[in-house]
Amino acid sequence: MKKSARIFFSLLCVTLIGCGQAQSNALTGKYVDEFGYPLLESDDLLHDVTVRDVKRDFVIDSKTDYKIIYDKTTSGAMTAATYIANHVFNATGAALELIERNDYLSGMVGRSQSYIVVGCDDLLNATGATLPSYATLKSAGYYIHSFGKAVFLNARGQYGYQQGVRRFLEFLLGFDFINEDTVIYEKDGRYIPDMEIIERPDYELSHPTNNFTETTTYGLGFSTSYTFMIVQSESPKRTNATVHNVFCFLDPDIHAEHDEEHPELYHPEWFSDNRSQLCYNAHGDEESLELMVQTAYRVLERTVDANPNLTIINFTDNDVGNACSCETCTKAVERDGGISGSVIRFVNRLDDLLQAHLEEEARETGTPKRTVHIQFFAYLSSLEPPKVHVSEDPTLKCNPDVSVMIAPLHAIYVQTFYDSINEVFANNIKRWTEYSDNFTAWLYETDYHHYMYPYNTYSTMMVNYRFMREHGASLMLNEGQRFNKNVTCFGKLKEYLDSKAQFDVNTSYTPLVDKFFNYYFKDAAPIMREYFEQLTAWETYLESKPEQYGLGGGVYQEIGSKAEYWPKQLLVNWLSMMDDAFRTIDKYRTTDSSLYNLLRKHILIETMFPKYALCDLHASTFTPEEIHQRRLDFKKDAQELGMVEHMEHYFIDTKYAEWGI
Repeated sequence: MKKSARIFFSLLCVTLIGCGQAQSNALTGKYVDEFGYPLLESDDLLHDVTVRDVKRDFVIDSKTDYKIIYDKTTSGAMTAATYIANHVFNATGAALELIERNDYLSGMVGRSQSYIVVGCDDLLNATGATLPSYATLKSAGYYIHSFGKAVFLNARGQYGYQQGVRRFLEFLLGFDFINEDTVIYEKDGRYIPDMEIIERPDYELSHPTNNFTETTTYGLGFSTSYTFMIVQSESPKRTNATVHNVFCFLDPDIHAEHDEEHPELYHPEWFSDNRSQLCYNAHGDEESLELMVQTAYRVLERTVDANPNLTIINFTDNDVGNACSCETCTKAVERDGGISGSVIRFVNRLDDLLQAHLEEEARETGTPKRTVHIQFFAYLSSLEPPKVHVSEDPTLKCNPDVSVMIAPLHAIYVQTFYDSINEVFANNIKRWTEYSDNFTAWLYETDYHHYMYPYNTYSTMMVNYRFMREHGASLMLNEGQRFNKNVTCFGKLKEYLDSKAQFDVNTSYTPLVDKFFNYYFKDAAPIMREYFEQLTAWETYLESKPEQYGLGGGVYQEIGSKAEYWPKQLLVNWLSMMDDAFRTIDKYRTTDSSLYNLLRKHILIETMFPKYALCDLHASTFTPEEIHQRRLDFKKDAQELGMVEHMEHYFIDTKYAEWGI
């Protein structure tokens, strides 16, 4: 196995991959997970973790001698230092003094000094240790180094401090962030271990899945900002798009509408005939195409200059399936084997201008050249890469700082990209690596026609992260539900699994599910786990019978459209199970009201699917008075939980109107 999966505990070296569930395939000799899918063995993964438990006091009787020294000028360091102090206090009652570096320490931190030092590279260097290079850590990697009683946390960027502080607290306190209201500490903080850790998450950037608060985003380790930057558009109408944003750069309301006062702005050839997308060939007018590139670049440069921490800027097609079909584009598709060839050439021209600008900026400021990638979509009409090999046409190769975001919308996510059903999509992903050295992934884990119904990707998505990382993906966006604050059908479990598997694609499914249920539901865990197993087993059954039920497992499957999919008695039985779950926590109503309300909320979230299905699919089986009351009760609970959409782009008020409430 690779050193990337090396973990040491208590002076005894134990070699693991994931959480100890790996097993060797007798035929291939490769390590596989509990479902038989291959684990990723790669030198490109970096999890070099050595932790030695020693009897070095940290907190005794809610008191500690330790102080935190942090460098305020280092991006992310102050936030990480504060995070440590807050969680140490929450876990142990000990108040760690926070000290801004300035000149507090001008020399070396000694082995006998009780300091946690965050972001002070010179103090780290004075111990004889060296922060690994940016090429090693990238923007989200980190280094933890023990030096006697002192411990140092250093990184090359704010995401590195975010990831590093979570890992530091894990080994110090047994910290784990299950959910914003369920943070656990499995250690008492009595001792601080020796740590020597060089690590980076398997996905350098991970975009939040659902509607997250800042606390959840940070705690689960998702990228907090700068992943999808709002473009500084010239059009007041195009101000909020972070993706599907090409019209922020070239607005048809400006350039496809003739204005007698500004005829020079009129360039309808920059758009497809139906004005739904750009024409990346300007209908064959090379002079106009050059002006089109320059006009789009003006917006791009303004955005990059306004955001000095920006690492990726999107230049991504609109959310429609049709590309331009003008004569020039049609010939380009015939020549290249797809419209993606035209997109690559256009974005490369934008990137040529951007990189020249960044080089000039570096010369003028005397600072290292910034790394900024332009990212375009492989999505719908542009999903497939060109069919002409780059050796035959080098103009089809993406520039080094151009990334493709592959978004296979119509893949079957209840199965994996290693499965034959997704072979076409898997092959597309593999082929894209010939045309771009950088790719990022946009996946999907919700049924977009039926938000209130289950989408059975709990284990398969973890495997899909591994597949994408195996082929070089560096950023992961797994789109869930953008506006619902709480997602029924165990959405919180998905968020937790996403967090863990995007950090380490070889992590194991079952131990994480066990941990989630035990802490998130506590006394109700056995009942809720049984419901979860029944729910996923039933959906697996439905999807295994496409000839009978017509469900294919895609993100638009009509799983909530027929009562036969969800028999009334099955739904009633599940709600009865959750009534039992409520009873297991009733003892806390008077002894610990905060815990009671927390667990009640967690169970209530999971009642919403069967309640909704009864209200929507089985209304005729109730009296008018009964169904009216059930629907009112559902609405009340949904409002309490912040559930505002029942399908993509459709707020749940439309369903309430249909129900007559």
